[in-house]
Amino acid sequence: MKIYNVVLWAAMSLFSTSAVMAAQVLLLVDLNTENQITISATSNVSDATTTGPVFTGFYLDMFYNEPGSFVGARELLGDADLTSALNPTNNTPLIFRAGFTEATSDAGLSVFGFSTDGTISFEEDMQAFSGSATWLLSSVQYAEMLAGNSTGNIYFAADDVSDIPNAALIGEWQTVSAVPLPAAIWLFGSVLAGMGAVRRKKT
Repeated sequence: MKIYNVVLWAAMSLFSTSAVMAAQVLLLVDLNTENQITISATSNVSDATTTGPVFTGFYLDMFYNEPGSFVGARELLGDADLTSALNPTNNTPLIFRAGFTEATSDAGLSVFGFSTDGTISFEEDMQAFSGSATWLLSSVQYAEMLAGNSTGNIYFAADDVSDIPNAALIGEWQTVSAVPLPAAIWLFGSVLAGMGAVRRKKT
């Protein structure tokens, strides 16, 4: 009985840890459709209270893992309503990657110009974002995004890496394909299987 209680406690602890980590993810990045990127809000809350200009926007740090192409305004698909949860959308969010050559290109991706408000606000412990947006990409831009990282920090207000020292860390972004089935589920399945084996042995 003691072993059963310890294993069950470990499984529940892992579930609890997974939930805490998931609460930090504010934006999901979907690259599963060729030559498109979709960024969608979760219902998770901001880690900081901060304000800044909509033209500067928020910055997905370490989105790329190598130098590459400049990314400017891209064509939007459908109802692009991604915005701060505290500010109305203008349905025309823009994406931006600083630098025009491989030597000067930035490792992050910025989203800006997404609200009719000039000043954007995030409040600690309140939902950070709402909505989603999909942009068309060139084949080169798409390939560079696919080769990038699967998770990173979100800073506001920032449009390139040089803005981070004066920006607030509000949460994390994560690619959709990088969200694995939590290890806790596998452990919990093993616990259930073990319990069944113990019961069979006793009977």
